[in-house]
Amino acid sequence: MEKLILAEKALAKFEEILADPVKDEKTRDAAIQRFEFTSEACWKLLQAVLKEQYLLEVRYPKGCYEAAFKVELIDENLCLELNRSVKDRNLTSHTYHEELAEQIYQQLPNYSKAFRQLLLSLR
Repeated sequence: MEKLILAEKALAKFEEILADPVKDEKTRDAAIQRFEFTSEACWKLLQAVLKEQYLLEVRYPKGCYEAAFKVELIDENLCLELNRSVKDRNLTSHTYHEELAEQIYQQLPNYSKAFRQLLLSLR
């Protein structure tokens, strides 16, 4: 499935930037952008899986994660973490606020793990 490959590539790049030992503004901003790409790729993949395998038409990320929980693709903790990632993803357009960018950056390793768990459950 093409969407799975795209999500895996996005996650690999996201994990790569998070592993960068340099923790400066450029790295932070690149990590946030890769988080955005990964977030988008993962929920679009889940949306396709829900439609193809469960005949569920879900149009928004939070709805996808909640539907995945209901059909037992993911557990409640993962659903909650992925929904937190959606909230932060929606805030990333305001990352010109240094404090907000730093707060989101601190959460990115958690979101990386959540996206990895999601992809493992979709395989």
